[in-house]
This record gives sequence, C-alpha cells and structure tokens, in this order.
Amino acid sequence: MDLQSVYNSNKKTIIGSDLEYIKNFQKKLIHNYVLDKKVLNHNESTKHIDKKIIKSINYFIKDSKPKIQIQKNNKLLTSSIIVKNGNDYLLHNIDDENIIFDSLYNKKDLMIEKINKYKDTFVDDYVVNLNSIFFNSSFDLYLRENSNSKIDLLHLIDAKKSTIYAKNFFKINKNTKLLLIERFENHLESNSNIVNYFEVEAGSEVMHLIIQNNSVNADLQFSSHINCHASSTFKQFTFNVSQASIRNHHYANLIGQNGKVDLQGIFFAAKNQIVDNKTLINHLSPDCTSNQTYKAILTDNAKASYLSKTFVDRKAQKTEGYQLSKGILLSRDSYFHSKPELKIYANDVKCSHGSTIGPFDDDMLFYLRTRGLDLNQAKSFLIKSFCMSLLDNIEEKTYKIEAIKLADKWLKKNSF
Repeated sequence: MDLQSVYNSNKKTIIGSDLEYIKNFQKKLIHNYVLDKKVLNHNESTKHIDKKIIKSINYFIKDSKPKIQIQKNNKLLTSSIIVKNGNDYLLHNIDDENIIFDSLYNKKDLMIEKINKYKDTFVDDYVVNLNSIFFNSSFDLYLRENSNSKIDLLHLIDAKKSTIYAKNFFKINKNTKLLLIERFENHLESNSNIVNYFEVEAGSEVMHLIIQNNSVNADLQFSSHINCHASSTFKQFTFNVSQASIRNHHYANLIGQNGKVDLQGIFFAAKNQIVDNKTLINHLSPDCTSNQTYKAILTDNAKASYLSKTFVDRKAQKTEGYQLSKGILLSRDSYFHSKPELKIYANDVKCSHGSTIGPFDDDMLFYLRTRGLDLNQAKSFLIKSFCMSLLDNIEEKTYKIEAIKLADKWLKKNSF
C-alpha cells in the first residue's frame, strides 16, 4: 500500500487531518515523499537508517483518543508521566503550581500554532516528515517561571505492531530548572517515531537523560529540536542498549547570548542492528559553547553511524564548539561511520573535532592480562572505562547506576 493510501485509510486517527491547514501541510509532505536513489544514498535522514523503516510503511494505533489519569503517589519523590500506546497517559505528582500537562488532541488552535512554528525545523528529513504525515500522538508540557522540577517520562507499548507518531512540546519558562529522565522500554514488535520540541527560555537549565532499552523489532526513531535562549543551558545524554534499529537525531539552536548546549551519548549494537545517530548545533549568537560527544561499542554484524556538525554564524563571535566521536569495534564485521563537520563564518572562535574508531589496543589488553584478567575480563574492563569517562560527568546517581547495570547486562549477553 502506498503512502497516500495508508494515510487515507487511517485519517480518522491522525491528529489534525480534519483541519485545513494541517491537512494541506500533510498533503504536501506526501507529494514530496519520493525515495529515489539520490535520496536514499545522499540524504542524511535516510542514508544510514534501516531502510525498512522508510520503505515499508505500516500503520496501527490502539487508542487514537487520549486518556489522562492523574494520581497522587506519596511514595514517589518525583513527578512521573507514563505514556502507553501513544495516547494513554498516567500522571503521578504532576503539580499545576509548577507543571501544566495536556494532550493537544482537542487543542486545535494550539496545534496549528505549534505545527506552523516548527514546520521548517527539520528540512528534508524523511523520518520527521513521516511523523508529520501520520501524527497520532502529542502532549504539551509547560513549566512555570522560577520553578524546579524532576520528571520521569516512560514510553510503553502493550499492543503489538503499534506505530506511534508523536510530537511532544516542552516549554521551559524563564529561570526554571528541569531534570527530565526519559525511558524507552518496549518489548513488542512496534515502531515509534517521536519528536521532542524544547523551548528553553532565558536563564533556564535542562538536563535531559535518556535510556533506550527496546527489544528486537521494537524500532525507534527519536528526534529533538532545541531552542536555547540567553544564558540558558541544555544538556542531553543518550544511553542506548536497545536490540532494535534505532535512530537518534538531535538538533539545537543557540539563539541567545551566553547559552550552552551539550549533546552526548553512548550506544551499543550487536547482531545485525543498524543504529543511526546525528547531532547538529547552530551557534546563532555570541559567547556560546557547545559539546557533541558520542561513543560506540559494536560487535557481530552491527552497523552504526554518527554525524555531527557545528555551524557558527558570522555574528556568533567568541564561540566555543567541540565534537568528538569514538568507536570500539569488537568484531571484524562490525562497522562504524563517523563524520564530524564544522561550518564557521565567524573569526573569533575555538572549535575542534575528532574521531577515533578501531579495535582494542593490543598492548593494553596484554597489560591487563599480565595482571590476572582473562581476555573477556580485560575487554569488559576497557569497555567500562570507555563508558565511565562520559558517565562520570552525570550527577544524577540513579541514572548512572541504571546505565552501568544495563552495560553489564549487554556485556554478559554479547560475545566479543
């Protein structure tokens, strides 16, 4: 079934398909969705992805209308949001004094406003275009000024072959702090295509910690668009131990002076997995800093990519922008493509990029084995050290402990 036919058959469950503005927007995207060889081989949204995700389009959502349950749980020290099957929301300790949560399903004016504001943020991204065409899940999270919140956000699927196309919007108002821990724990055959939009106002700080632990065939395409205003900070860390095909594409704009963005991650891949990663930071104001660092551990026939890019506008003087990519290949058949890129139009900047990919250092392995470790123990030790150099920078202890346990589990399960 072609894209138009899938859309026509499921219009009743697609958000905004009854609104002229959104319907015309989706119609245009469908018309332009042409996967010729040029697109597949050169477009960065399709070049390194598992091609089944963009070629074989299926659609199923269990509940198209949102259900929101609100509960008070004194045993939980934080606020939490559980999103099941895209539209079933369970909220714990969401306090209207600081946090306002709602679905966009019936908020037609707000929906049009959001779509119009962000419609050009992912140019020629075929995965995000699919998200816009089959848009069937959405929430809006609003944090009041001068507040401090910690939120656990969990995505679950209990309906086999579900296809979730979600747009979620986060408004972090001035002088606000947010710690957001977002988890993906899906174990049924499914596909989730989720886009988060963050508006980080002046003086605010966001720490976005991500755990991706999906099983085989629970595929995920996860994208972020972040706007950082003056003197704001956004730090994101993605820890991916999924067994499925995963795409992480995260973009940030430094649009106010003295802003800071860090986009970092560690990912593991085995068997025939395909993992596609990309980060992009646009320096559009002076006196801003950025850091893009991803590390990979690959074995078997796994294939992965990491594309990073720093753009510095001519008015963004006093920019500091750093990129680093490192990959450990545990088998001869694993493959990691890394492409760092700098585009600099200002003359007073400090920018650098680096990439290192390869197997273990034999001398280091030999040294560890002379200290009584067998070969697997020596490799495990080096992998953990490789990860901890990034994880040690994270202050949230529960997240760090969870990541270490998941890494240990992956190392025990996979051969190298």
